Amino acid sequence: MPKPQSFDRLLWKAAGRIHGRLNPGKVSLTDLLLPETPWLDWQICLRRIRRALNRNWAGAVDTVRQQAMMALTDLTNRLQGCRSALAPDSDRPGVSSVGEIYCDLLSLRDEFPEVTVEFSRGSVSAITETVVLEETYLGPFEIRLSWTDAGDSLSYEVLACDPQPAAASDEVTHPHVEANRLCEGAGCPLIRQALRQGRLADFFLIVRQILTTYNSGSAYVQLDQWSARDCLDCGSPLNEDESICCSDCETDVCGECAGDCSACGSSICGECQDECPQCDQRVCRRCLQPCTACRKTICEECLHEERCPTCCEADEEKRQAPETGNAATGTAVQPVCVGEAAVPA
Repeated sequence: MPKPQSFDRLLWKAAGRIHGRLNPGKVSLTDLLLPETPWLDWQICLRRIRRALNRNWAGAVDTVRQQAMMALTDLTNRLQGCRSALAPDSDRPGVSSVGEIYCDLLSLRDEFPEVTVEFSRGSVSAITETVVLEETYLGPFEIRLSWTDAGDSLSYEVLACDPQPAAASDEVTHPHVEANRLCEGAGCPLIRQALRQGRLADFFLIVRQILTTYNSGSAYVQLDQWSARDCLDCGSPLNEDESICCSDCETDVCGECAGDCSACGSSICGECQDECPQCDQRVCRRCLQPCTACRKTICEECLHEERCPTCCEADEEKRQAPETGNAATGTAVQPVCVGEAAVPA
């Protein structure tokens, strides 16, 4: 028989706090507020999808579509929370007792390498084993459950202990974690029910299962693109074989967005290239120079002796203009008649 664990006062105290948060009582106005942040995230995703469609960025459309689906899932879950807050007590699931919550917290020590309670933060945390998905090292994760948020519910976040973020975004530390928020996918109803009922052991195990399982259909960033960057101009994922480094800003762009400077031949991205107003050729900003006369900026190929063609033509016209005076003295003279000397006018 396994040796019984000794009584842990900290876990018992935490169990009491969590039970007090979950115990059904008067409905809080906070529980009835509509989820504005997920709604704004949804609107941002829609604008990005329209922009990508208008520019025919197929890769960007697929990436943003997945983000939009996750934002919509989050919005749906928040709305369901508002609906649950309005439900009569008879329709609410029973909450675990303090003793049951304590036993759940105690059992976590057999399932996770480290379990901690922080009353200053109002949270209980469990650290997972190192997560490796399809030979991609992601490190261990901390599942932090908080009982201090407003309302009769619990909240949680997932933090990377040894962050190995995707190249496309520093906030994506796991295919299913962005900005410390877990994409729950099919596990959403199970997680929500476990939190409402105070079944903490089930909650932590379900979240760990999601972290150790890869689902390409609900990933913020695909694992085969984990080390790849997105094109700076169009947002499409880049493979190492297709990416081109801009010689100016040193960012990676795809072959369709990269261009060659007509003057020096260097590869440049859309942000670092400009068009010479004289010859309409694409050039890098280093190859654009101002005319010393009018200060108009054009490419070096169009400059002649540091002047633009317009100023060169103006100089030529001045040189070819007829002289009406004495070039040496600048004074006018009267016409000379036969037998007469020339005198100043």
